[in-house]
Amino acid sequence: MPTAAVATNFHGGSGSDGSAPSTPSGVGASTLSPQTVYLWWNTSSDAGAGVAGYHIFRDDELVADIIGNSSSYFDRQLDGSRTYRYRVQAFDGSGLSSGLSAETSATTPALPAAPVNYARCGAAAGQPGCTYTSTKPADATHYPDSGGELTDGRHGGLVYGPERQGRNAPGTYQFPMDLGTTKTITEVNTTWLQVRPDYTFLPPHLTYEVSNDGVNFRTTSVIDRPAIGAGIQTKTYRAINLSESARYVRVTVDGGDAWTMLDEFEARGN
Repeated sequence: MPTAAVATNFHGGSGSDGSAPSTPSGVGASTLSPQTVYLWWNTSSDAGAGVAGYHIFRDDELVADIIGNSSSYFDRQLDGSRTYRYRVQAFDGSGLSSGLSAETSATTPALPAAPVNYARCGAAAGQPGCTYTSTKPADATHYPDSGGELTDGRHGGLVYGPERQGRNAPGTYQFPMDLGTTKTITEVNTTWLQVRPDYTFLPPHLTYEVSNDGVNFRTTSVIDRPAIGAGIQTKTYRAINLSESARYVRVTVDGGDAWTMLDEFEARGN
């Protein structure tokens, strides 16, 4: 089972140089897509240790730390049809932080429609859908893979449960899925649980691929771990605006050295 681990985030302190960075000014945000917001600001100054980086706050929650005196940030893998609020805070090398910047906001448009989940393969509600395999077995005692959790259409909540598969320090592993027949795929997604006190983290990196023969796969999307806060939550890694004619879909997961908890693997279209 996930075991508790101690992790700390450095958010400022009692630095020794006596000079905190100036508060970032000129903060603005622009929506680039249903999933991406571009954030910018005027760089801060610091007469002591120098500016070491910036904390990015989204909706009053710390979601990212940027190292270096940058002046912009791309916030990716956001939800569609939502307004996000941002503030920026500078910090220096001796642990002193600036005040929070003025707030800016951006609203994402709706995600493109992809109403049909081909991964269900026409199964009845709650029943396993399309067949898949895994190159890394799930934890057989606590979070097993019975062969259907990933395609039964059941999303788990903010708890460990039978909807999920768990893997401890899995490294890199893959899920190939057979949709049964060739489909026109416009979206692929997987949904993950984060419980940091239990050392359950989002995957650092994953890749979506498709194939017509189940042997020769081509990459459609590469997604790095999105910026999210430290609280218990789920996050969907979503590749949108695809136009792929394929029968097989595969996700390659870099699970790192922590637990990963997955509940659904979807290939969607119209």
